[in-house]
Amino acid sequence: MRRVDQGRPWSYLPDQENGDVLAFFNAATAAVLGNGESILFWTDSWIRGSSIRIIAPAVFEAVPKRKWGVTVAEALNNHNWVHHITGSRTVSLLTDFISLCRTLEQVHLSPGTPDTFV
Repeated sequence: MRRVDQGRPWSYLPDQENGDVLAFFNAATAAVLGNGESILFWTDSWIRGSSIRIIAPAVFEAVPKRKWGVTVAEALNNHNWVHHITGSRTVSLLTDFISLCRTLEQVHLSPGTPDTFV
């Protein structure tokens, strides 16, 4: 699925996961949460302009790569994101987890309003 307007210059960048292209896209964009159906929960910068990878690195490291494609809407539904966390429960993981829980308590989706990237 293309996440950008086809008329934009960057829509011609390679579609496969290329680390440089992905890093450029993430550095150049921020996600504005609407219904949460097109923003990626684990990797997009949607929490105060930052990603979970940045604000809760120990939690992010405990999530298998195959779960990185989950949207915010899917992850927040019944707290599904919690079930993505695997591995050992370390102090840093628990500290980041508690902090992330508090942050996510403040998140509210807007049904009917599409997500946007700026």
